Amino acid sequence: MRSLGVYAVIAIDVNALTSSDDVKPSRFEVLREAAATAARKLLERGGWVALLAFYRRPVPLLYFTRDYSLVRSALNSLSIAERGVALSEAIREACYLLLSAPPGYATRTLVFTSGGFRLGPPPEPIAFFARSIGVVIDFLTVSRADLIAADVEWISRFVSWTGGVWEHARSREEALAKAVLLASREVGARPGRVWRPGLGVYPPRQLYTRQWSLGEGLQS
Repeated sequence: MRSLGVYAVIAIDVNALTSSDDVKPSRFEVLREAAATAARKLLERGGWVALLAFYRRPVPLLYFTRDYSLVRSALNSLSIAERGVALSEAIREACYLLLSAPPGYATRTLVFTSGGFRLGPPPEPIAFFARSIGVVIDFLTVSRADLIAADVEWISRFVSWTGGVWEHARSREEALAKAVLLASREVGARPGRVWRPGLGVYPPRQLYTRQWSLGEGLQS
């Protein structure tokens, strides 16, 4: 089904492991630049973009906007947080945000991370929730080495259940190129929200209806 456009949540990992400089200048800087590149491409294609940072917990940064300067300012406000990655909780938070997307639009979450998923619930119930509301989950991972088997398993569950794509980059240049590829990917409109009480294990809570001020989540 052809979509009217896309609503996308960009979720960026800021946990302490991203300070590694095996990818120059650091994983954190490359992830942040790749997220900005993807956001710009999505906006150029007429999309709406929201931002979410995550480490031990998800931190909403910016509600859906068409203004790249707001996206860039929010990304520039980020800094490296403590160690620990709750990937499933970040994706669940992104799904809550995307519940407010209008009918007829594709809904996507683009996750920028370097792995190390140890915290939070397992991927299966969150992947089911995402699929039930038509959210496609894509990943861009950044590290010089391959991810460990446990991380690969988590990512594989999310992309296979939701029709997503996983790209891995070992350099800044490769990360930026793959960010453009992910943002340019055609994703069809969701057929309609099929989540209902009792269908999924993570019912939607209060929907986000306002713009987050820059950095508000990190200060809470």
